[in-house]
Amino acid sequence: MNIEKSTLAEYQERIQAGCEPVSFEELRRRGEELGYRLKAEFKYINTANPRPWHALSCNWIEKSSGLSFANIGAPRHNLKALQSLRINTVCLYRGRLVEY
Repeated sequence: MNIEKSTLAEYQERIQAGCEPVSFEELRRRGEELGYRLKAEFKYINTANPRPWHALSCNWIEKSSGLSFANIGAPRHNLKALQSLRINTVCLYRGRLVEY
């Protein structure tokens, strides 16, 4: 299977597993509502799985502090809602699975 097909197959599997498909703009908007900014970091091929796929690595930045959501010093007032967004959605953007 080529990488484009494996990327689409992974996207479809996540949807079938119950993840809600969202556009990049929708993902960004939902994060903004929670007080986070989505920062695109880099494009790569995720080879840590049996089936590789095109990926876009992103990070959530807590807006009031400017810190990554994972930073020990970042405010945690909406972290539970952000984690739910991260776990329950899937985004395909320009042929890449967005990893956030």
